[in-house]
Amino acid sequence: MAGPVTPILDTFNRADENPAAGWTSVFNNVKVVSNQALGNNAAGAVAYITTPASTNCEAYATVAIKPAATATLTVAIRMKDTGAIATLDAYIANLINNVGTDAIRIQRTDNAVNTTLVSSSTEFAVGDKVVIKASGNDLELHYYNGSIWSVLLTTTDSTYPNVGPIGLGYSDGVGAMDDFGGGSLPLIYADPLDGLGASMRGGALE
Repeated sequence: MAGPVTPILDTFNRADENPAAGWTSVFNNVKVVSNQALGNNAAGAVAYITTPASTNCEAYATVAIKPAATATLTVAIRMKDTGAIATLDAYIANLINNVGTDAIRIQRTDNAVNTTLVSSSTEFAVGDKVVIKASGNDLELHYYNGSIWSVLLTTTDSTYPNVGPIGLGYSDGVGAMDDFGGGSLPLIYADPLDGLGASMRGGALE
């Protein structure tokens, strides 16, 4: 089925705090303002909250405030070399607030440089949700447009096969996200002969 299958890890429903409790900085950090998560610096921020036990994993969040024009909101999985932004590697779902039509992308981050693996020209809005999933070399981006979940993007990449943290990223101090979740995918999603598994093929996605 489309959409997340793991629990919410942080609702951000608490008093304002900077940095947000439980989050570890890669570049600046996440802060809580009015029960939402923002980057705590206008120059952007990247932080993570936990490391799933399995390489087959997902992470997701809800758009709470769109970033400024050309800025991005990011959900990341299989993060590695998180000690500094200059060395960060990951797979990410990137939502880009373009001046024209917005873009939603699966990207690979290599030493903080993003390479687009697959992209969709799609407007995103407050209340929309995005989840990025990895199983083996298969990557999927599922999207909720305010009424229905769908599988928006799929691709494959073998660069980062190992377990790594999941987290959030911002390229400005305006955009905000909410209800961050994620973790290891259930075994039903980890069919070694077919990437994300029979449960995510054919009619199950229609």
